[in-house]
Amino acid sequence: MIDNVCVVGLGYMGLPMAAIVANAGISVIGVDLNKEKVDSVNRGECPFDEKGMPALVKQAVNNGMTAQTELPKASVYIVSVPTPVKDRKCDLTYVLKACDDIAEVADHGALIIIESTIKPNTCKKYVKPLFDTRNKDVLIAHCPERAIPGNTIAELTDNDRIIGGLTDEATQKTY
Repeated sequence: MIDNVCVVGLGYMGLPMAAIVANAGISVIGVDLNKEKVDSVNRGECPFDEKGMPALVKQAVNNGMTAQTELPKASVYIVSVPTPVKDRKCDLTYVLKACDDIAEVADHGALIIIESTIKPNTCKKYVKPLFDTRNKDVLIAHCPERAIPGNTIAELTDNDRIIGGLTDEATQKTY
């Protein structure tokens, strides 16, 4: 059962995902380090220009979505932070920092979904050990970001998504 969802990173992928989930009737808290962005979202405003986003965010806030700078307890965490290219490789700094912070607050059994762009085996090799070192028994899955900027809402709602969990249970719960 999903009690609530925390979307970490309220950028071009995270905010649409948070708003879509909130508008489906699930309790959503969006988290971002940028206080101005958090305040904007809490006013029901979209902090960037994308077709359909202002109305989607306003509706989500009216449905109870909130944003904050601190990580809350949640049953599901969706990590949607940047993975910039550095030296022709994906820089995992933001993903690993977000997961490390989540490991501090997540309860056993929480589902952690990495939506950021990462290469295969990143969850097994880098993310899972962050939780293992804290003896946190969580479910970890990857649902790669696949959206064309400017058309994110349609991409998220109309396209099939690829899901891969480290366990069958993680995959099924993500689905």
